[in-house]
Amino acid sequence: MIFVSGFGRMCNNILQFGHFYAWGRVHGVKVIALRFCYKYRDFAICRTKHYNWFTYLFAKYGAKLGFIPVVSFTKEDMNEENMLRLQKSRFVLYKEWDFRDYEAFIAHREEIKTLFAFKQGIIKKVNKQLPPLEENVIRLGVHIRRGDYKTWLNGDYYYSDEDFIKVVKSFCTLSFGNSIEILIVSNEKNLPQEKYITALPAKVYFLSGSPAEDLYALSTCNYLIGPPSTFSLMAAFYNDSNLYWIYDKNRRLEKESFQKFDYLFQHII
Repeated sequence: MIFVSGFGRMCNNILQFGHFYAWGRVHGVKVIALRFCYKYRDFAICRTKHYNWFTYLFAKYGAKLGFIPVVSFTKEDMNEENMLRLQKSRFVLYKEWDFRDYEAFIAHREEIKTLFAFKQGIIKKVNKQLPPLEENVIRLGVHIRRGDYKTWLNGDYYYSDEDFIKVVKSFCTLSFGNSIEILIVSNEKNLPQEKYITALPAKVYFLSGSPAEDLYALSTCNYLIGPPSTFSLMAAFYNDSNLYWIYDKNRRLEKESFQKFDYLFQHII
């Protein structure tokens, strides 16, 4: 059994575990994502066997006491010897972000999606705040990520309100033949909502819930825009939404600017 210690925030953990889970399904190895045993409890996986505080404490203190070995290696170290070590260990705690098995992930995508289905409480709470998406309407989800992005990679992807507005307005000029509505979620508490409402030529909704609520809300959108982030990536994962990561805030959008999850999850910064 492999215990995956987790890395970063919620969506990093979903993606990291997805690779591990899929690899484990191929090789007959049980894999447990520890962060979902105690911290991120809003998904179907949290109701399954072993997903509880006991498992988390067993893995944590087993590693500290030395009877559970700790393994950590990068993509370059994913060789046959290390893979066999993972397969043959009765218990092992894995600590690293770089584990990848793209082919297995795609093959087991629907299983992973089922494991990370949102609990009904999350769905009901968000649905009370958002109208159902009508067939003739395109819903654009905008992920405004600030906070840690001010310093991450020297702030290269820390965008102003004006930057986001410019990109979204560019999206609104595309010819879809449908009405457009915009959903904005952000980790910034004091987002100037009136600025967006005034500047954008579409109906604008705002949501600032828990991470799981925001993720579910974004997953209901046909199109997604945001800085490079596993948060928008995993929102696109659920319903195969079209996602545009903002690398250049001055670039004019085209329909071809958007990509699908299957491509983008192999091109994370």
